[in-house]
Amino acid sequence: MIERRAGSIVFISSTSGKRADPGGSAYAASKFGVMGLAHSLLNEVRRHDIRVVVVSPSAIDTRAATPDPGPVEGVKPHASDVAATVLHCLTLPARTMIRDVEIWGTNP
Repeated sequence: MIERRAGSIVFISSTSGKRADPGGSAYAASKFGVMGLAHSLLNEVRRHDIRVVVVSPSAIDTRAATPDPGPVEGVKPHASDVAATVLHCLTLPARTMIRDVEIWGTNP
């Protein structure tokens, strides 16, 4: 990427990397670490026209891919919503970068 002076690196983290919930200290610590790694890496490679983005979903409805997921409490994003967000970040013009994006359900 450095030789080509182009590229994108995507990290999938979690909204827990920005706020911590009781009982989730180890998970939150790992996601805070992902955020720190990504932001440091961005500072190292940005001058080479390499983008680094962190996509942080909240709770995901993992049952959405099953034929009959049954009732779901609230409205949570699906894995396909995360994929669409990543694709959007990667298809922006090279002059544009989204550094960090959160994905939340509309009514969790």
